[in-house]
Amino acid sequence: MSNKRGAFQKGHKGNCLNVTSQPDKIEKHYHPDCAVCPHREQCTEKACVKETRHVIDTVVQVKITAHKKMCVQECLFCGQPKTGEFPADIVNRVQYGKNLEALVVSLNTVGAVSINRIHEIIGSVFDIPLATGTIKNMVTRCAEKIKPVLKKIRQAVIKSPVVNCDETGTRVEGKTQWAQKLKKLLLNMKKARDRAVRKEKAALSPATVHRYSKKYDELILYALSENTMPKQENGKRGKKRKGKVLSLIDRLLKYKGQNPAKPSFIF
Repeated sequence: MSNKRGAFQKGHKGNCLNVTSQPDKIEKHYHPDCAVCPHREQCTEKACVKETRHVIDTVVQVKITAHKKMCVQECLFCGQPKTGEFPADIVNRVQYGKNLEALVVSLNTVGAVSINRIHEIIGSVFDIPLATGTIKNMVTRCAEKIKPVLKKIRQAVIKSPVVNCDETGTRVEGKTQWAQKLKKLLLNMKKARDRAVRKEKAALSPATVHRYSKKYDELILYALSENTMPKQENGKRGKKRKGKVLSLIDRLLKYKGQNPAKPSFIF
């Protein structure tokens, strides 16, 4: 349990709830005696504001837009009937709007809300009978639209010399130690491998392989010493869960079983 106090910490500027716009509604509160006082109107005209408090709330509204294709029976220029056209995105007799689709996709992707939960939320909050199949189709359509952008991002990552990814490790004196050192070692190993490829070497030198292998083993052993298997709780059956850190260490041990002497090997 932390001994830090519940308010903002020392040196932190702190944030508070602020009113960012003019109020949409103003309610005035008078003393209860004023409600039955015969001089109420005379007194309230001279009343001043003693204190102001704000309540920030949201209003849930459903907006339905009716698109009507109009027809002019007889054009004054050509004498023929003229009929308008629906916008390209209005294809069904009844369909959902872009704002609702954006909300659904955001809940499912950014908010990690399941399709069934979204169905319940939209139904209870907006009173819109949104089927689970429709929700799936909305997310799928969005995925298809952003494919070109994802392709560009993927190509940029592939061309990047170094890709920084999230890492898991143990904290020593408030800092993640072994994971940082292992990351640096892996980058150095990759540079050695790339140099060998550029020089068209069939394999890395035995001395290079031994140096990197020894350092790799030392870091893995240190990681194992800092992250032991959790004890099995009394009365519980089944296999003990390793957790994220031990699972990562196990994967690193399996990678070590590959042959680092070949230039194609990347830890």
